[in-house]
Amino acid sequence: MTSKTDNPHSDNGQRGHGGTGEQGEEAEEPRLGDAPLELLELAESCRRFVVSALGVELDYDPDTLPVLDEYLRVAGSGARDRPETEPLVATTAAAYFGEVARRRIDGMWRRSPSVPDEWLISARRAFLSFSPLGMVRGAMARSEEHDGPGAELSLAPDDQAVAAARLAVFPEVPEEEYFLLSTRLEVIETVYEALRDRMKTEGREAIVYEEADYDED
Repeated sequence: MTSKTDNPHSDNGQRGHGGTGEQGEEAEEPRLGDAPLELLELAESCRRFVVSALGVELDYDPDTLPVLDEYLRVAGSGARDRPETEPLVATTAAAYFGEVARRRIDGMWRRSPSVPDEWLISARRAFLSFSPLGMVRGAMARSEEHDGPGAELSLAPDDQAVAAARLAVFPEVPEEEYFLLSTRLEVIETVYEALRDRMKTEGREAIVYEEADYDED
């Protein structure tokens, strides 16, 4: 994700999986708490854009995600006339949504090992990872067909059935709600809780995954 934060609505445009990993020679990225400063700046830009567009302030509470969904609907419509604004809208919204989700699942930000400039959210206490940008792109397009990364959850192979079984007890989501970020977060939290329940049942609840464990996947 990029770090440009000009308003698009103005004219100014215990370790799991056994991986230890080696520390690289690159300088450590600036961080505030558990989030890279770059992403917090993008998330704060999203908050400003939403206030400017809708007059409502986001506060990293999941209950305000419907406001972000409405913003993406409005911004997506505007992007048809000003397509140059779409990448900025998507990257800032992805940073905000990712930070909301990260706080809900005790997650960490990490760079994608395969896609330049893409950031992923990965849980520490269950093996679960996803692309906030992919989910935002899907919300803007109201489709899985878009130019961004995929929005699927990345799980350990033996966790796939556990997640599917937990989700199967819920009613099918209407098509108009399927791509909403508020819906996506509910799915993420539901799957995370299912994986944590399995780990507790199997006596693995003390495991904490690190970035190196995901890089081995």
